[in-house]
Order: sequence, then structure tokens, then C-alpha cells
Amino acid sequence: MNMNIKGIKLALVDITRQLIGSSLSQIPAGNNTTKAAVILNRAAGNKPKFPYAIVDCIGVDSIGYSSLNNYMNEDDEQVDEFSHVGRFTIQVSGSTDDDVQSLIVNLRSKLFTSKGLSLIDSIPNTGLLSIEPATFFPSFMVTDYEEASRIIINFSINDIYTDDTVGTLESIDLDGELYKDFSQDDTPLSINTIAP
Repeated sequence: MNMNIKGIKLALVDITRQLIGSSLSQIPAGNNTTKAAVILNRAAGNKPKFPYAIVDCIGVDSIGYSSLNNYMNEDDEQVDEFSHVGRFTIQVSGSTDDDVQSLIVNLRSKLFTSKGLSLIDSIPNTGLLSIEPATFFPSFMVTDYEEASRIIINFSINDIYTDDTVGTLESIDLDGELYKDFSQDDTPLSINTIAP
């Protein structure tokens, strides 16, 4: 299967940096430079200073159980195309002074602009289905409140599976007779060939 969940998440990291990165804290980017604090959930590293954004995939569901298309490609391999719905979240976390609700609502609004839609359309093998309204949830910490607000983006994801063990026969040499099964109880099969 060729479904690239990590690639979609990395694309959403880049899109978030482009659209609201100037409102987020900064993290090291190497060579004495910094970049907006947008990270993948469960990634190694230190927790950034507030406010920062986290990108994650929270689920993938198949649409049906059979392929949408199947065909033989130019390399004589069988190709099956499947469709899935992927649910991705972008969450902004911060202290009570960081107004994370406004940051995530701003991001959602910018995703619907021509620039935002163009960035989303550039993610390979996906199609935007919906961007859910922002949700907000505070969490009490020992010293302060941490607030978080998120959006969920639903994508249609095309998944292409190529099987190189299936192909077409161009010629066959037959010595003896060919039967449907090993018992050889039935009449032998006849093979008709079409001259090129």
C-alpha cells in the first residue's frame, strides 16, 4: 500500500507554519535559525514554549471493501486503487494569555482562502472533504492552566496497491495435457491462442 500518513502530517505541519507560524513560539531549525513551533504528536524532542501547534492523524477508515479501480499497468502489474477517509487534527496549545481559540479559528479561516486551499490541494493523493469547527478544552496544570483548541481536517485519501506477482501470459509451452485440478478426472482443458 502507498498511503503516506506521515507525508500528509508533514504537509500539514508546513501549511500550519505558513498560515499562523508568526503567532507561535519558535524552535531551533539548525544552522542558528528558528522556525515556528509546529510539531508532530509523539515526536522525539523537548516540549516547545507556549503557544505551539501539534499535528496528528487520529484515524483512517476504508470506504468499502473492494477496490475502486483495478487494471494492468504498463509494467504488466495489477494495480488496485482504494479510497479511505483520513482524520487529521491540528491543535494549538498555550497558556490562558495565548488565546489559542483565536489562533485555531484564524488557522481554520485561512485554510479556506485561495492560498490555504492551494496548499491543501498540493498534498498528493488526497482531497479535502471537510474542516470541522474548532473545539476548545482547558486543562489545569500544577502551576497554571494549559488551554488547547483544535480543528479536525477530513481527507479523502487514494491508496494504490501494485502487485507485481500478477501479470499476463505472452506465450506458454505445454507438454502434456492441462486439467482444472490435480485429480485429472475431467476432460483436459483446451487452450486457444490468438496469432499476433
